[in-house]
Amino acid sequence: MSSRSPRWMSSGGSRRSWNKADALRRKRKRALELLDALIDELFINLFGDPRSTADRWLTVDFANACSDRTASGGKIQRSEYLDRGAFPVVDQGQTFIAGWSACGDQLRRLSGPVIVFGDHTRAVKYVDFDFIVGADGAKVLLPSSRYEPRFFAELLRRMPIPDLGYSRHMRALKELKFPCPPLPMQTGC
Repeated sequence: MSSRSPRWMSSGGSRRSWNKADALRRKRKRALELLDALIDELFINLFGDPRSTADRWLTVDFANACSDRTASGGKIQRSEYLDRGAFPVVDQGQTFIAGWSACGDQLRRLSGPVIVFGDHTRAVKYVDFDFIVGADGAKVLLPSSRYEPRFFAELLRRMPIPDLGYSRHMRALKELKFPCPPLPMQTGC
């Protein structure tokens, strides 16, 4: 394999532009990492760490924290995802929108926000738009009225769900107790 640069990078201007773009991408990535850390810090400062402050708030079990709405709609397989389409596909992967579909037969029409939980990956996605559930392993959770949906998504991200590898994690999630601060505190009102 040649170590030479591609022809389009051979001029100094192109190489400088490429380096500037690459530096900006690295800065953006770092800025997002810092924002994620800030959100974590703010959450912990306001509500405590769910792993160690379960006694600080009323706690509820899974059945009183949310309901599993996965079975109430269809899914499409990974092989059916498109690069473009009219309908977003949200699955258990780390990418927020995993693909698109041109067919709306499996579209979930939401009356309110839901949380997509990765049964294999433990990924947590707050979804407030109509979407298609992608592939197996994506669980659609509807927070109970005890929780503001965005807060519940942030709480779920911080719950002590053990890493079981690529095994299913819902069984561990269902065994946890969920801290439930007062609703006005969750919404910031």
